[in-house]
Amino acid sequence: MENSGYRVTCLDLKASGLDPTDPNTVLSFDDYNKPLIDFLSSLHDNHQGVPDLSEFGEVKEDTTLAAMLLRPGPVQALTTARFVESEDADDVPRIFIKTMHDNVVKPEQQEAMIKKWPPSDVYVLESDHSPFFSAPFLLFGLLVKAAVVYGC
Repeated sequence: MENSGYRVTCLDLKASGLDPTDPNTVLSFDDYNKPLIDFLSSLHDNHQGVPDLSEFGEVKEDTTLAAMLLRPGPVQALTTARFVESEDADDVPRIFIKTMHDNVVKPEQQEAMIKKWPPSDVYVLESDHSPFFSAPFLLFGLLVKAAVVYGC
């Protein structure tokens, strides 16, 4: 992405990646997402953020690092997530990348998510739950497409 002129920042959500927080202490979806919200809130008004939450580094190194960082997730925060629609919710376009071979969030579950909180656009990717590993170039193409379509 950087080679294509985009500025990239990789974040770890609460109790994920390098964040040392005990996942059992992350009790809400808001708490889980706080690093992302804080980062987006810190952007200047003329900057736009397109969260991609992945890194296109050397796959072997990324796989080794991911295996070292693997630990239980903040289950309570994820199972109690609620999305409250505010008046300005549609001010920021939302896209959903549907992963067709996902064994974590099955396609029918993804459809339910799309129906419950309709995004501005839905892209389909023939990949598993982790397209940044299994289909990085296809994912990159969709992220660039979304950035161009929505003026990021």
